[in-house]
Amino acid sequence: ADAELAFYQRAMGRLKLDGRVESTAMTSMLPFADFDTTGFHIRERPLPNAAQAPSVDRYSVSPDYFRVMQIPLKQGRVFTDQDRKGTQLVAIISEGCAQSQFAGKNPLGQQIQLGGRDENAPWATIVGIVGDVRQYGLDRAANMAAYLAQAQHVDFSYSLVARTTVDPRRLEDAARRAFFSADKTQPIFHVAPLEDYLRASIAERSFTLSLLALFAGLALTLA
Repeated sequence: ADAELAFYQRAMGRLKLDGRVESTAMTSMLPFADFDTTGFHIRERPLPNAAQAPSVDRYSVSPDYFRVMQIPLKQGRVFTDQDRKGTQLVAIISEGCAQSQFAGKNPLGQQIQLGGRDENAPWATIVGIVGDVRQYGLDRAANMAAYLAQAQHVDFSYSLVARTTVDPRRLEDAARRAFFSADKTQPIFHVAPLEDYLRASIAERSFTLSLLALFAGLALTLA
């Protein structure tokens, strides 16, 4: 886990040296592309049946993720480099999760587990609340979400995200070099701007609307 985390940090550090990159981060879930739903357990609220636990979208992210994706901080703080292995486990939840699961109560300082409830396992302390995101598509309501600090949970597959000052397609070579400088044996694949993921998420609806427009045009012509 230490070597894997060091690899990600070296790659991000190298890419940050490029003046065309504003910020970089790692995430276990890309918008519109990856899905990871799991149980949400509150320490002070045991349930008679684990199946009754609500579900949240789970993310493992590095500290700058919220900055890169422009997800606003609503309360508390985001992750920092101090949230690392060997320190108190921390978590951040979405605004929708806070309103649904802690109505009328401040979630900050509450302890949670994601997945199954295990009284002998460590609990993560909620340190921040961030804005909701539409992970599954712009036409879908935002799900409750919970975020874990990558340095404390490296057992996920990760993607790099970066906010740039130029067309991101012009930085593909720089991104590849950043990873190869960290480890030449690691394959780099599917380098694409976020707008490609957005376009794919609405492709079916766009196609349907195009067909409707075509038939409407034909009907008008016939009329």
